[in-house]
Amino acid sequence: MRHVTCRKAWLRRAATYLGTVLLLVACARGTGGSEPRVSRAHATSSPAASPGPDYPLWVPASVALPRHLEPRTWSPVASQAWSHRLLLVGWFTRLAGAGHVRYLLQELPHTPYPVQLLARADLGTGDVRYATQLIPGPQSVAVTPTGVWVLGSAWITRNLEHLGPETLYRFDPATLRLVSARRIGPPAGWTPNPALSAGADGELWLAAGSTARLIRPVPWSVLRTVSVRHGRVAQLAFTPDGRRVYVVVAVGSGAGTGRWLIQERDRASWALLSTRTLPGYGHGVLISAADSAVWVSTGVAHSGGVQLLSGDLHAVRLVLGAAEAAHGPEEKHFFDFGTEVTATVLGGAAWLTAMNALACLQPATGRVLAEQPGDQRHGAALDQGPTVYDGNIYGLQFLGGGVPGEGLVEVHQPAVCAG
Repeated sequence: MRHVTCRKAWLRRAATYLGTVLLLVACARGTGGSEPRVSRAHATSSPAASPGPDYPLWVPASVALPRHLEPRTWSPVASQAWSHRLLLVGWFTRLAGAGHVRYLLQELPHTPYPVQLLARADLGTGDVRYATQLIPGPQSVAVTPTGVWVLGSAWITRNLEHLGPETLYRFDPATLRLVSARRIGPPAGWTPNPALSAGADGELWLAAGSTARLIRPVPWSVLRTVSVRHGRVAQLAFTPDGRRVYVVVAVGSGAGTGRWLIQERDRASWALLSTRTLPGYGHGVLISAADSAVWVSTGVAHSGGVQLLSGDLHAVRLVLGAAEAAHGPEEKHFFDFGTEVTATVLGGAAWLTAMNALACLQPATGRVLAEQPGDQRHGAALDQGPTVYDGNIYGLQFLGGGVPGEGLVEVHQPAVCAG
């Protein structure tokens, strides 16, 4: 695992150093697109919408981007459980969307690392399209009927080492036209990074520091503001019935003083129902809620990469991720996958994904329903995702084997995983 992660970092650094000069030269010559440049807007202390980012960088005309999915041959064979195929090659970093459309953030081979591009892949028609503007410092993507929302930064200078205020970009879901760019805070690094997640009925939850706001984005209005007493809100996850919300809170700054907390709250009243301290600090924490349980991915191998907690947070039902932390026959040895691990609840199954493992488990108990046969390191391992469409699952996979980047992969799931 360590050598794979290092190889990913080395490839990205090589692309960064090679492309920085090329991109700046291309942008200095012109926009390379038909849409007009956006004039620079003055900074404001309150969230306000502007027609676009400051100093927008456009995709250089010299960069060739595929306009259609490019499916490879199924491996091992089509329609067989766990068979998989590569659909699209790129330096993808984020995956979002439902139904037949997926939105991806991707780095380009000739752009500096903090700048990424939004892509739209139609799994039904195979069409792929791209936004014309590059996004500085993108962190997360959320999709609502009114837009594809990307949380990033604004431009304040052509010096790419300096990012401006935290900014929420809205793109048209069909055309990826940039509709607006709303500043929501000071420059990145000055305050804790905000968190973005989609709510019900096309709403957004936007958290910054100790405060979270429920927003109706179009027209923009803050419906509700809630807060935690100590720490910053790092992530929110809602139960399928919508009655409870789990909140990950970062307390302290790490190095012996920081810790993660997970809180269970009533969604309607925001009343605190229960709380629990999570193992480790310094790694991201991802949570995914089932009806009566919550999956927590800490990314800390020596203390358990994944924990399954009861809905009230009082009991640890399962620990997966490291042999010294495992305690039960159902905890497979192949789940000893270091720090590259996440758990995602999708309908009737919880999917465990990593760079050397892929399995579906019963979401309330953690019982393994199906796992990849054979050597997991050569299977359809996903390090981000999955999502579901037309009976198959989709995610991002580090390609390796002489193919750079992270690809969009399709996996034929076993029938038992479909519920």
